[in-house]
Amino acid sequence: MNLETGPPSIDLPNGDFSDMPHPLPPELPTFPILPKGPIIVCFCDAAYGNVKSKGKSTTGYSIHLGEGAIVYRSKTQTQTALSSTEAEFYAAISAAKIVRYIRFILQDLQFTQQQPTILYEDNASTKKIVEAIAPTERTRHISIPHFAILEWQNEGSISMSFIPGKLNPSDALTKPLGWILHNRHARRLMGHFTGISPATDDDNLQSHNHRLGEGVSGANTPESHNPNPDICHL
Repeated sequence: MNLETGPPSIDLPNGDFSDMPHPLPPELPTFPILPKGPIIVCFCDAAYGNVKSKGKSTTGYSIHLGEGAIVYRSKTQTQTALSSTEAEFYAAISAAKIVRYIRFILQDLQFTQQQPTILYEDNASTKKIVEAIAPTERTRHISIPHFAILEWQNEGSISMSFIPGKLNPSDALTKPLGWILHNRHARRLMGHFTGISPATDDDNLQSHNHRLGEGVSGANTPESHNPNPDICHL
């Protein structure tokens, strides 16, 4: 740094978040509509065995309130998962514990959650384990405290729901992704997508356009073109 010319300028240009990512392929399901008001939802994911030096998996989860993440985490799991389903199960437990904590905070603030908090998970087998109420033949080796999540669902604190991995924003917290999915997931976590594409609210409601900022054109939206749709699958 040349001190003779004074300190470097700290004036930075304003950020521009108006650009839209490429649209998802039309055959994929729509992203779940995030609820308005003080209602939390959670997304969780796991990458199986990606910490090669320790044989561990990675947990990633995000809890959303007001369309943006208020809690998020990416962490190497302490247990050694024996399968991808087991890794996802550990991730769901970690996320559910924080969900319960946030629910207690909101209750103290007079924003009691009237319904179970939806916990989106992209592993269907994990959802089945949680809904089984009791340990199954393939999960009997897992420590008993982990099955508290079964009780939490039974008492109405959480509700497991399946979401495809390409629509799960917590996927970005577990492993490197291609730039299109990383861009989409990261901006969802930060709340840059409001749940309505650039057309007016009326246009979106009338056309049932709930692609949540994925570049789908509305009545008053310029046509968006992806020169290589297959890149969305990377």
